[in-house]
Amino acid sequence: MVVCLKLYEMGGMRFNVTVDYIGNFVMAKKKLFYIGGEKHRIYNVDTDTWLHFEAVNIIKKFKYVGQFTLWWKPSNKNMVRDLKLFILDKDAIELVNFVAFT
Repeated sequence: MVVCLKLYEMGGMRFNVTVDYIGNFVMAKKKLFYIGGEKHRIYNVDTDTWLHFEAVNIIKKFKYVGQFTLWWKPSNKNMVRDLKLFILDKDAIELVNFVAFT
């Protein structure tokens, strides 16, 4: 399964994220889309506590117990060009740095 995290309303050291899961990436007309599945919005995420395992635990709270791959992108960025894997805590740090310096 693929899980896509989209960052929204970034400000200060907190951000909101939409979690799209149980869907798939689909390429159509040279654009990449995430279709199907479910969406959940998580508000007021603290960058000081945002780590890979926290993102994984969020998905597990939605009652999904299978294996999945996390991806992230800013909501206003291009899905093909700006989509990034979210595998390690270093990826969480990159995400936090994006939030802090945008």
